[in-house]
Amino acid sequence: MRLAHKLALILATAIGVATIVSSFVFLEIEYSLVKKSESKTEQAMKSGVSGIIREAQLAGDPLILIDYLRLLGKEHREIGRARIWMNGRWRDVKGMGFGLKEQKAIILDVAAPGKSEGTLASLKAQIWLSRAVIAGKTARMRRDLLSEMEKTAGVFILVGILIAVPIGRGLSGRIRVIEAAVFKIGEGKNQIRIPLLGTDEIGRLSLGVNKMAERLDEIDRLKKDFVASVTHELRSPLGAIESHVSRILSANCVQDDDRKSLSLILANVHRLSHFVSNLLQMAKIERGKLDFMPKNLPLAPIIEDGALFFVSAAQKAGMSLEYQVDSKLPPISLDPDLITHVLANFISNALKFTRPGGKISVELVQNGAWAECSVKDTGIGIEEKDLKKIFAPFERIRNPLKATGVGLGLVISKSIIEMHKGEIGVESKPGIGSRFYFRLPLTAIVL
Repeated sequence: MRLAHKLALILATAIGVATIVSSFVFLEIEYSLVKKSESKTEQAMKSGVSGIIREAQLAGDPLILIDYLRLLGKEHREIGRARIWMNGRWRDVKGMGFGLKEQKAIILDVAAPGKSEGTLASLKAQIWLSRAVIAGKTARMRRDLLSEMEKTAGVFILVGILIAVPIGRGLSGRIRVIEAAVFKIGEGKNQIRIPLLGTDEIGRLSLGVNKMAERLDEIDRLKKDFVASVTHELRSPLGAIESHVSRILSANCVQDDDRKSLSLILANVHRLSHFVSNLLQMAKIERGKLDFMPKNLPLAPIIEDGALFFVSAAQKAGMSLEYQVDSKLPPISLDPDLITHVLANFISNALKFTRPGGKISVELVQNGAWAECSVKDTGIGIEEKDLKKIFAPFERIRNPLKATGVGLGLVISKSIIEMHKGEIGVESKPGIGSRFYFRLPLTAIVL
């Protein structure tokens, strides 16, 4: 789940919980007020009946009280029974409610205030209130309140969600900016800078990421300068060693044992020189100082000449090398020396990782809007887990042929093809062989 959704969910949940809790608190308060209202109603009922009893006594007419009790019964459904005490006995008021006789009824005893005189001096009344009716009335009021609160809570929760979503997006939006920048820095794009995203913790985090990127960029520049300087300084002594060893080997006075040692030294000097040359070329690419001089040229002759150069080497290794090019491809913008370097790297790798008796095929065809050159071999192949690593610097995969190399050739080739706005890739199956290819756009390139 994305952070924006999590924040929105948390905020919406908090609003929802707060709304529900406040609704129940409000409901309990309302219920308490209903209880108090019922108590006040009972007191008002008793006060009213007491006043009517006084009027009936003064008028000497008990019908006043009887009529009032009947009217009261019509207004209050909870009154199930009423009776009056007159002339020394209780008399039920007929037509009162439902004739309640339940044992748990609330009985209100009402008499006139103060001392009374006359024939109706002892006049008083009793009123039975049904607990079931009161409880039902209270339950209905509670249900009505709960229904209204549910509607209100639903509205508040909906409003909370509508508010929480933009708030969550606003909070996570700045984090997404930082996340994207960190990923780009992880890919080596240390020039990335984040705009200041406020003065809170997220803003300070963006400032820290910028400082980290600046430091990494500085370290990367120091590394590139160091590698370029070291490789450049190594070329001169290596060239001198190679020259002197070659001159000594050309002399007739060298004994056989010394000649073998000197030949071994010369071979290792060649390997080291090749490594230094690749490292220097890689340093130039990283610093953007590699000589890149594109021209509008046909690609077919370049691929054909490059393949012909390796035919004799393939024959010496006991392999066959074939090539097929589409000479009808139009001229495209390219640097012939750099493209030749890429092709040479592909064919050299094919020779390294193919056993004697194998076959290498070089092909140049038109693939849609691309000119596609591929080098296919019947070598040992590459495991699927290693396919993503072979274009990384100094990555070398294990192989049963124990082929040597420093792991820079494909990295340099990838950089060269990317400079041409092209694509590079590989298809391989262990034990069957590999197919390395690069594609160059057929459209004119403005550089």
